[in-house]
Amino acid sequence: MIGSYQDEMPVGVQKLFWGQHGDIMAQMGYGTSPFESQKKYVLIEGSKFFNQHMDGIGRYVQSLVRFIPIVLSHQQDWEVDLFHKNDIIPVYKAEAERDENPDHLVLEHDYETRLLRLKNSLKKIMPSMLYQPMREIYVRGPWRKFLRDIRDMVNKQQVDRLKKDLSEIEKNYDLIHAPVPQGLMKVNMMGGNFLTTVHDTTHKAAPQWHDEANVKETEEGMRVMEDLRSDILAVSESTKADLIDHYDVVPDQVKVVYEGIDPDVFHPRWRDEQQSHLDEKYKLPQGKFILSLSTLEPRKNISGTIRAFQKLKSEHPDVSAHLVIAGRRGWKWKNIMASYEQMKDQIIFTGYVEEEDLPYLYGKANIFCYPSHYEGFGLPLLEAMGCGTPVIYGRNSAMIEIVGESGIGVPPEDHEKIASAMYRLLTDEDHWEKMSLESRKKANQYTWLKCAYHTIEHYEKLIMS
Repeated sequence: MIGSYQDEMPVGVQKLFWGQHGDIMAQMGYGTSPFESQKKYVLIEGSKFFNQHMDGIGRYVQSLVRFIPIVLSHQQDWEVDLFHKNDIIPVYKAEAERDENPDHLVLEHDYETRLLRLKNSLKKIMPSMLYQPMREIYVRGPWRKFLRDIRDMVNKQQVDRLKKDLSEIEKNYDLIHAPVPQGLMKVNMMGGNFLTTVHDTTHKAAPQWHDEANVKETEEGMRVMEDLRSDILAVSESTKADLIDHYDVVPDQVKVVYEGIDPDVFHPRWRDEQQSHLDEKYKLPQGKFILSLSTLEPRKNISGTIRAFQKLKSEHPDVSAHLVIAGRRGWKWKNIMASYEQMKDQIIFTGYVEEEDLPYLYGKANIFCYPSHYEGFGLPLLEAMGCGTPVIYGRNSAMIEIVGESGIGVPPEDHEKIASAMYRLLTDEDHWEKMSLESRKKANQYTWLKCAYHTIEHYEKLIMS
């Protein structure tokens, strides 16, 4: 019966269906699409997309850029652009533009990185008896503040130039999407409605896990978000609840859209495959290993993972396994290295892992250990689960919501329970197989395609309201 499809399809699916099959439906006598075809314009702030170090937020933006054109492939009434370095780039051209134009790439915290390189160079060429007194003068004196004031002045000049450039953009966007609150400060001078993705509120809930500059920058972005009365995407119900607790935000202002994985990338294919060049590149062991992957910083509780591994080895010396710690250095990384000295022969630090190599490391690991103190979502957990690797996670924040019984939840500070979970997964093959299967089933519920679809759906709701 003509029209009966409406009883079986949600409105969002009907729109997608008409966009893809409108011509055929018309030929079959169903008429034209019942949905409005008003042109809709969205601008996404894109600095994270062009960042050389692709972290979790960078992968979020990259995945939107990759999957939004797929969602909109048969809908002509949308124009979604990316804004970066004063350029407007259509979202479907963004990946090619990044690959072909290296001038777009930026190095996050470029000021801090250059300063660190200068310090390390001086340390290598100067005698210790001269370097150490100079270091103390720098640390205790006004020089850090002086250099930061210069950086802030340069940033202000860049923002002033940006205001002028943005004022010359002729196109009026219906919605401006900042994928991270700090991004609002690069586009808030444009008129229009704003949408901000909030990934966590750890800077507010637990500032001790961040450096002072990061807390200040993030809080500035959150305050801009409040002042603009921006609508908000939260990546989990846990993050939504934290937002409402800490900021002037009402529930109706926040829509939860989960992050995800690409099942074509993160799946168990690497379990029995050998890539010797990657084994050599990251110095991976030949036998079993436990993987820890994140930026090396206190919140990720890598020191706790190391202490649990030490406990495992002391109580079960017959268990043959290494601990592989992957990720670039972050805040207070030296404290982590201090806990590693006793087990150099059994703990491997890989450094930063290229994005394309992540599935191999996840897939080769026997366990992914991530007893973090706080997560707004926990993307690495989902990526490991997609590869069929059982996970140990910190039983708190969004990790309970995202992983639940599909992984082994532990109190982050309980090294005994972490070590016990490691031991069982390394020695109980049936339990490992069960957790591997549960992990994959759970991970497949969260995909970037679904994230992009629900993001577009929310764009439309905000624009049409």
